[in-house]
Amino acid sequence: MLHCHECRQGGDGHVHASTGAGQFDGAYAGTWTGGQSAGGTLTSTFTMTVAAGVIQGTFAPISGSVTAMSGTVSAAGAIAGNIPAAANGCAVVLTGQASTSTSGGTTGATLTGAYVLTPSLTCNTASGNWTASRSR
Repeated sequence: MLHCHECRQGGDGHVHASTGAGQFDGAYAGTWTGGQSAGGTLTSTFTMTVAAGVIQGTFAPISGSVTAMSGTVSAAGAIAGNIPAAANGCAVVLTGQASTSTSGGTTGATLTGAYVLTPSLTCNTASGNWTASRSR
């Protein structure tokens, strides 16, 4: 349970934890861009929700991945996640860093990182980058 010295009012009207993994709680919208298994480069959008260090997201398929992403964010902001492969597609591993910044009494949060396709019999390795901001 949070005590008032551990909370702050976010610009989204909700109270967020100011320390620990809870400081990153909220809804995020972002973009990813990078390499595909077949050799091309794509860019698309995604959404993520962070709650108490657990990340759930929805991505357009990246080289035959499914659309559901899951992961974690630590109190220090380290992000680890994955998107499983669909049939004959690629699994995706995401890593990154969460950060917060305060401006005019509003604390924003940004998630940035990279992805790598897991090589397999049906998937060539490739990589790219992603970034998301907490929605207001």
